[in-house]
Amino acid sequence: MMTSWNQTFWMGLAGAVLAAVAPAPPAFAAEPSLLERCWPAAARVMRDGEQSPVRGAPGHARSIPPMSLAAPQPAPEHLRGAIRRVKLPAGVKLVALTLDLCEQPGEISGYDGAIIDYLRAKRIKATVFTGGKWFMTHAERSQQLIADPLLEIGNHGWAHRNVRGLAGKSLDDEI
Repeated sequence: MMTSWNQTFWMGLAGAVLAAVAPAPPAFAAEPSLLERCWPAAARVMRDGEQSPVRGAPGHARSIPPMSLAAPQPAPEHLRGAIRRVKLPAGVKLVALTLDLCEQPGEISGYDGAIIDYLRAKRIKATVFTGGKWFMTHAERSQQLIADPLLEIGNHGWAHRNVRGLAGKSLDDEI
């Protein structure tokens, strides 16, 4: 499988940064993870043609499924606000690796599985921010990402739109 310049760049950068600052990965339990129990290794790696986005394919125009949201409950006071910086103990260095998996209306985004394969091979933890539309058009990959103990899933709304420009029902739908 050939990797693109973009994949090569990001994998190289992640490897260089993590080699320089990340502590050795902790030993994981000998018991297979949920990911390993549910999918054989061949089903978890990137497949040919999976990386390219598709426009006009069945499912590309998926709309937000009807739902009703419960009235939001305010977060506890100590969990409110934005995290602007984290003060680490002296001598401790930390890298936060985040990736986006989102797609816009009118397309089905590709899945750049080579990056996820690399993270798994090197036992590198990351947060993957996904949009709801991407989850629906990539059901099996979504399940694999959720089951992977190295990955944390973050929310990017339905289609990762800039919520600063949304209000009312459009904002509610995106969230």
